[in-house]
Amino acid sequence: MDAVAQLRRLIAPLSARVATMLSRAVLRAIDDAGGFQLIQVGIRQGELRDGVEHFQPYGFAFRPHAGAQAVVAYLGGCGNHPVALVVADPRHRLRDLETGEVALYTDEGDTIVLRRDRRIEVTAGAQVTVTAPTVELAATTKVLIDAPLVEVTGNLEVAGNVQAAGNVTDNAGTPQAGTMAGMRTTYNLHTHPDPHGGNTGAPNQSMGGA
Repeated sequence: MDAVAQLRRLIAPLSARVATMLSRAVLRAIDDAGGFQLIQVGIRQGELRDGVEHFQPYGFAFRPHAGAQAVVAYLGGCGNHPVALVVADPRHRLRDLETGEVALYTDEGDTIVLRRDRRIEVTAGAQVTVTAPTVELAATTKVLIDAPLVEVTGNLEVAGNVQAAGNVTDNAGTPQAGTMAGMRTTYNLHTHPDPHGGNTGAPNQSMGGA
């Protein structure tokens, strides 16, 4: 036997072991209750493996759909201990990102996209909820809210001026409730009973708008 054939014979077991260290698999089911997310995957030629540990980066968690694709590694080349290094789902992958852009996305179309030019876009089909003791918004130019209705359940304190293109209405349910325009008209035209008979005249100073 020549030297080349002998070398091939010696390294054949090692080559076979290396060749099977990584496998492509299809996700079948998930157990998400423990520390590691455990997945069931279908590997080559109908082989089904249960309890495969799915390694996810710290601070980032997701639960993929059945049918997603995984890269499974066998630690130390041992077929008894497969782990899933990556699970991807090309069916729902967010497309058309520009070079350098990063995104979080779901199959329902909700996205958080870090765009070029230092822009961040958040898109939700139903609701965005922020829960915290304090929420701070710091904008150097302005904060624009484009919505048919903005509701505040607590008190509203404004350090600067308040401008309104429409009416400002008091809905407290008191007899004096009404719009600011109505209140100005009432003040500008109001009178008092004159102790000498009749009523006094309207105020000397007007609130404007009448």
